[in-house]
Amino acid sequence: MSALRNVIKSVDNTDAKAAEIRENLKILMELAESKAQIFEDEIKLDLKTGKTTDDLTVPITKVVKTSIQYRATSSEKTSDILGEVSSSINDMISDHSASGIVTGISKIASTALNTIMGVGEGEEQVVKLYSVVADYPAIVRFDFAFWSRKIAAESMKKYCETALACVAYKSAVDITKLAFNDFLALYGPILNEGFGSDPSKMKEMILQSKEIYNMYTDGPKATFSTGSSIQSHSSKMRSLHKSGPGSSFDLAQLNSKKPAMIFSTIQRATVGNF
Repeated sequence: MSALRNVIKSVDNTDAKAAEIRENLKILMELAESKAQIFEDEIKLDLKTGKTTDDLTVPITKVVKTSIQYRATSSEKTSDILGEVSSSINDMISDHSASGIVTGISKIASTALNTIMGVGEGEEQVVKLYSVVADYPAIVRFDFAFWSRKIAAESMKKYCETALACVAYKSAVDITKLAFNDFLALYGPILNEGFGSDPSKMKEMILQSKEIYNMYTDGPKATFSTGSSIQSHSSKMRSLHKSGPGSSFDLAQLNSKKPAMIFSTIQRATVGNF
């Protein structure tokens, strides 16, 4: 998987056919950039709205990190996406002692990416999701938006089979406006993906997140009396995560009608003859 700009630079521009391919790749790059700009505007609006109204998503105080990337992939290199996503998420997380959190977010993001990369030639799709995790010593919200376009023109496939635009925002959560149980409803699927086979580690991470939560709310110290309670909570987390594509995990505990993962309808591409 290469940066889309580098792919454009690699095209030999010495003949008319190559020049046409290069021009189409430039159009593709501009399209990816426009999609990313739309994603940024939508994420910013959603975050700002959450600061001023009760829009049933997790409110934040400040955006602390952003990542915007444009990628070109071939069918032989789709497995590289997981590594790229994990690396980008790892760069945005401060607490590297909990590698399972990176794994959990990466798995959910990669599921979304693999789905939209499965569209047919000449089609494009968008997926958006957000997650809330403990990133010691803070509780943070991640917003992701991905766009993919599957190339139909045979002349371009040598350089790019699928174009991707990826936008990620990391924000500090406004703990004063978030109940701990609501936080766990969002954090649960991440813990399940990263630590589902290790209940004791899940318990440790939940206790840590409760400690962080209490630092900002002056709440009581977290206690879990038995291992069975954490096993029960783990099962609940799994049931939340098995709701399928388009809904990912249910936000009913937030009384929200907005799913945490949203897949757009697959559309035929209308920009560019490729």
